[in-house]
Amino acid sequence: MEFIFSLVILFLPALNIILKRSGFIYNYLLLNVFIDIALGFFEQTTNLVAYSRAIIAVVFVMVVWYDSGGKLFHRNKIFLVYFLYLLVLTFGSSNFNVSFSSTLKMIITLVMFPVGMYYFDSAEKMRKLNLAVIGTLVLVTCNFVLTNIFGIGENPYGSSVDFYVGNLKLSAINTPVYALLVMTSIGLFNSKREITTAKLFALPTILFLILSMKRISLVALIWGSVILILFGKSKVKNLKRTVMAILLLLALYPIYSPVLNQQIEARGNRLEVGIIEEESRFLETFIVFDLTINSGKAKPFFFGQEIWNSVGHYNGAHNERPLHVDYNRILFGTGLVGVCLYLLVYKNIFSQMRRITYRNDSLLDVQVYDTLRPLFFAIFSCTLIISLSGGMMGVSHRTLAFLYLGAISGYLGRMK
Repeated sequence: MEFIFSLVILFLPALNIILKRSGFIYNYLLLNVFIDIALGFFEQTTNLVAYSRAIIAVVFVMVVWYDSGGKLFHRNKIFLVYFLYLLVLTFGSSNFNVSFSSTLKMIITLVMFPVGMYYFDSAEKMRKLNLAVIGTLVLVTCNFVLTNIFGIGENPYGSSVDFYVGNLKLSAINTPVYALLVMTSIGLFNSKREITTAKLFALPTILFLILSMKRISLVALIWGSVILILFGKSKVKNLKRTVMAILLLLALYPIYSPVLNQQIEARGNRLEVGIIEEESRFLETFIVFDLTINSGKAKPFFFGQEIWNSVGHYNGAHNERPLHVDYNRILFGTGLVGVCLYLLVYKNIFSQMRRITYRNDSLLDVQVYDTLRPLFFAIFSCTLIISLSGGMMGVSHRTLAFLYLGAISGYLGRMK
């Protein structure tokens, strides 16, 4: 069954790219989320779906690069330097398959920023992109309803809780965070009917995030919302939306409170403020620093130990547990050079927005600028926050985040 599913994943997107490649960029967002959800219906899975997913992504990026006349990285050359560095280190890994798979995920997601910058140059394209994001809310809501009706998948925080996430667990839960933040821009490009649809599916998506009890996702959503409220031009409107959502959630509390209380009890003392100092992801930071920065050896200091292959390669009580914090993964796997290159990639993304300061006299364009700029910084900062818990290898949410960051930069950069 998985083999057939893998063939479908390869065939239909390939047909989409051949017949109407301009439409695939929107379908690609939905495809990623659909794959995440669909995998929950398989009792056992191999890497077939992952490889099919990667092949389609690589082919699509190569096609876009060709269509751009080789100028896809015109303003983002540091991306190519970083990608090349990762590939060189990958060939030196003791477990090539694990390292190559993770390197591919890094490249596939980060490259969506220059893809977005190149492709999104009109309001109509932004409208279609928002429709794809609304589609992710629909898929998340359907997953939320179906998995809990039929008891599909698992609860990542305890089998005693009557709540299921299907296959949208771990980093996959972060996808709705970005989708919800993007909803602040739909009033600029989308019709009233499309806006109503977005509102209809936004509330159950928020409820899904709350009941999933993934702390970093909730923190990122709150942080992004605060940025939009404080720095967005429509402060009052954004505040009203937030208050309305809170009031609706409070009104529905008697319905979902039993499940929420079960989740809180299952998570136990992990929700206590002081518990962070006892968590493995906190303790691993000191171990990684000792093995790299404080090692006294040039190789691990500059180039790391084992790229994306930490299991069994670092000391401590949790040696067989993969590193969870993305920044620890980067330092352990790529060294100080890799950390600097990664920060330069982020600096490049940040700089693309910093250079856009032009506004004309059109009231609409000023509104677009003042809405998309805070949204850019909200998404940008949320990628950094989510990495504190380990989301770097999540294809779906990172694809959405970097594609939309690129889309905002590309659209505002061309707005005259």
